[in-house]
Amino acid sequence: MRRLAFALLLVSSFGSTLASAQTVIVTHAPAGGQIEVVFNQDRVAAATADEQGQATLTFALPAQLTEADVHVATERCGETRRVLLVERGVTEPPPVGPCDRRQFPDVFVIQSVTTFVVDFTNALPNVHLRQGPVPASWLTDEGGATSTQRQRLPPAPKGLMVSGAIGLNSALDWDAVACGSNTNACTSTSVTRVLSATVSYWLNQYVGAEATYLQPNDDTANGSGDDYTFQSTRTTKVALLGGVAGGAIGGIRIYGRGGASYHEVTMTTTQTVTNEGTQSFELKTAGWSWYAGGGVEVWLKKFLAVYADGGAIQLRGNALGGAQGATSETLVTASVGVRVHLWK
Repeated sequence: MRRLAFALLLVSSFGSTLASAQTVIVTHAPAGGQIEVVFNQDRVAAATADEQGQATLTFALPAQLTEADVHVATERCGETRRVLLVERGVTEPPPVGPCDRRQFPDVFVIQSVTTFVVDFTNALPNVHLRQGPVPASWLTDEGGATSTQRQRLPPAPKGLMVSGAIGLNSALDWDAVACGSNTNACTSTSVTRVLSATVSYWLNQYVGAEATYLQPNDDTANGSGDDYTFQSTRTTKVALLGGVAGGAIGGIRIYGRGGASYHEVTMTTTQTVTNEGTQSFELKTAGWSWYAGGGVEVWLKKFLAVYADGGAIQLRGNALGGAQGATSETLVTASVGVRVHLWK
């Protein structure tokens, strides 16, 4: 009888201990790395991450507490991952050595059967809490894919950036300029490749300034009449100076852009007339006008983004060197490129 009573007491005590245990599950830590849990100033649990980078640690609140309101912080210290649970009003311990500490502003309530899951996949870890057992999906990559998709991208930065892009360019009035009324016997390029380089500076995530240089491939046209043939080539160089404004959701920023455009155009036409010979004509123009457009960028790393944008560029200017003539043209562009963040 005494042995049975002792056994019941032992089981009851053991069950009470389990019921009051708090659990911290760490995922995506370095395999074989040290995992620690700190409550206020004290290390209350430690373990080693398995081959999948996962570890389960349990600890008990101090005897005088049945629950606690805590702030959560995490640390990366080499191969060590640390989870800090600090009660409101208590000063958290200083980092041990050169550690990357991240704080969470929310207050979490620890009760008798609380389970934390801390996922160290991202620079800012994901923290989940449940009073009781956690769903299996929290411990797998699939379970966090939907809810943390945006957090996997670093936030769109501010500061100095350089970009390079390749795309397509269409000069809307080139056919009319090059072929005139000779449309049945004239062929011309309607779409050409364009390369661009941009330097931009974002004052914050929402507004900035930019300068861009564009170099489209030459526009060409070939035509003929009853007694002549001709070839025309137009070389275009464009500089843009303006502003950018947009909004970011995590690492995805949608923006608009606009400002002043400056162009230099050289148009050369070579005409051969039967029994008369060949003549060449050249017209150079330059001038200021405007541009407008927009795009979207996705920051894959803190320093690297891909982007796509497009817009319309007005080219308006008069002939240089006292010649007669002018340029009045609209370029429509669409490009994709890579953007590098240099510094804030």
